[in-house]
This record gives sequence, structure tokens and C-alpha cells, in this order.
Amino acid sequence: MTPVAVFSLQSGHLRHDGRETGLRVSAALLEAQFRLPSGLFLLFLTDDCPYEERLQILLLDARFQLLDGLSVGWIYTPGILSGLEPLGPHALRFDFFTDRPLRVSVHPEGRFRLFRRLPFFARPLARRPFARHYLELQAFEGRASFK
Repeated sequence: MTPVAVFSLQSGHLRHDGRETGLRVSAALLEAQFRLPSGLFLLFLTDDCPYEERLQILLLDARFQLLDGLSVGWIYTPGILSGLEPLGPHALRFDFFTDRPLRVSVHPEGRFRLFRRLPFFARPLARRPFARHYLELQAFEGRASFK
């Protein structure tokens, strides 16, 4: 997973290298972006509301189609995205809540699940039972790998 700087956000419209992607998102800031070896893109966006912040994690394919997305946040709970650290080609550790490091994993081929298990403070951007899910979110266990 490699950090990139190819996307921008203008009035809710996501752009790639200055060109419109056709994807509209409800977020104020594009916080971080990564490219996976499989050609997928992982984006982190926030609402820019520090007292009740919401984080969106989006997975896009090479044609900028939304494959999967998660919303992380909790009512009246501040969140600040920090500590982004790749843990290999398909996983990333990050902090959003002060006491809970998180890990997002990407399954490039997707996994079919009736229901997705997510922490209580996260939900899918689209409810799709019997669908392919690409993103998995869980509490981070273990030590970070320092390179």
C-alpha cells in the first residue's frame, strides 16, 4: 500500500489528476489516499467537524467506481485521523478515537457475507446483504511494524 496524491475534493466532487471522476461524496476533507498493488485506491475523508467527526473510508477500483465504503464515528465523540501506517500490501493501521487504534484490511477479490461484522461505531455506507464486501475494520492488535 503506497501513499499517493492523485485525488482532490472540490464541493463534494472527487477528482483524479484534476479530472472529474463522476463520484460525489458527502465529505469536506480528503485526509489521506493510498494505492494498493492490485490497482485499487483507498481514500480517507472527514466532515471537518472536530467535536463529532465522522470518517469515511472508500475503496475505489481503477475506473473510480465505489467498491465498498465504511463510515466511522459516534454521536458526540470527537475523532482525529492520525497515525496512518501501512501494514503490508492490503492493511493499514490508524488512529481515529484517542483510545482505540484501528486496522482496515482490504480483500481485493471481495468476500461474500450475509452480514458484515463491524465495531459498534462503524457502519457500511450501503447496506448490501448477500453482496461482496472488500473492507474489514477491527481493533488493531499487536505492535506496529517500523520500517
